[in-house]
Amino acid sequence: FFNKTLFFYTGIQRESQKILQQQGSSDVIEMKHKIKEIGKKILTCFCNGDLDSFGVLLDEHWLIKRQMPGTSNEWIETVYLDAKKAGSIGGKIIGAGGGGYFMFYCPTEKAKISVREKMTMTHPSLSEIKFSADEYGTRARVLTL
Repeated sequence: FFNKTLFFYTGIQRESQKILQQQGSSDVIEMKHKIKEIGKKILTCFCNGDLDSFGVLLDEHWLIKRQMPGTSNEWIETVYLDAKKAGSIGGKIIGAGGGGYFMFYCPTEKAKISVREKMTMTHPSLSEIKFSADEYGTRARVLTL
């Protein structure tokens, strides 16, 4: 997972509460149920070590989530499609949407390099975020350059 996944900070900060308040309609609730079912399939993929299917399901997840109010915009859609064209098989905005972080799944090292290069060249406002997991949980380090 860690070797096949890229995270990028969009530089866009927003109040997730405002976005989530727009997402109370019955249509959105139905979309969230569909996403929950995709999440169950994703868990099965992880348990079976089938990460490429995870990537495909991530794309399905995004195709539903992007329909929710406040989740996407023209720029987010452009970034997502550029990542797909460069080799990602799935991705999403992490959290409520509208900004924050992109996650892209790349099935091969070649695809990962291609997506990274595409994001750097075409969307210089994105900042790649290096990540890993350890026994201590979530921590952030600020580097002064």
